[in-house]
Amino acid sequence: MPTLALLIAIALIVSYLTLGHDRSAELSERAMEWLENRRPELAAKLRRKFLRLGGAANSVFVRIPERWTQGIHLPDYGPSGELPEKMREDPFERLAQDKRGRAD
Repeated sequence: MPTLALLIAIALIVSYLTLGHDRSAELSERAMEWLENRRPELAAKLRRKFLRLGGAANSVFVRIPERWTQGIHLPDYGPSGELPEKMREDPFERLAQDKRGRAD
């Protein structure tokens, strides 16, 4: 079992380094969406675990000098808050209104 876990970890690291951050993030998001569609209770449990791990990692990074952790950005697995007022509006609709306002 430890050998299998080590091989899986190595395979994940190699795939991450091969694909790059953006593609790896995209694939993991798709996998999470698929899991949410198939087994929502397991996806919620995983999301809670990721939140807990992210909080633990964040508490460790707070204790480490900032120059060591300068380029590290942890993903946010929590629910996204409400969008700001400016982001709720369609920017093209706002431009059209501005254009109509100037024409009058």
